[in-house]
Amino acid sequence: MNVFGFLDFTSFSDNFDSNIGLKDVICGLEWVKENIYEFGGNADNVTLFGQSAGAMLIACLNKVSSAQHLSHKMIIESACIESLFTQQETTAISQKYLDLLGEYQLIR
Repeated sequence: MNVFGFLDFTSFSDNFDSNIGLKDVICGLEWVKENIYEFGGNADNVTLFGQSAGAMLIACLNKVSSAQHLSHKMIIESACIESLFTQQETTAISQKYLDLLGEYQLIR
């Protein structure tokens, strides 16, 4: 997922989507639900565990309606709550990343 999963360019253009990293995780969890039986698991008893940034990811998943049916328990350890940002902050962070790339700048 790297940086592209969590940068938010929606302030710059409607051509971008937000929370792509979360959507990738949801796709992975859907795959697990469909295939866990093949690995000896139980699709009705899935526990997610995350530490630090992973804990915050799981905490966010807990609030996404399309992910509610994909897990049954969550272990959240040392969540990095400082990584939740306002729209203005995400725009500034995304612009900083573009500035690091050099010539690339999205026009609002």
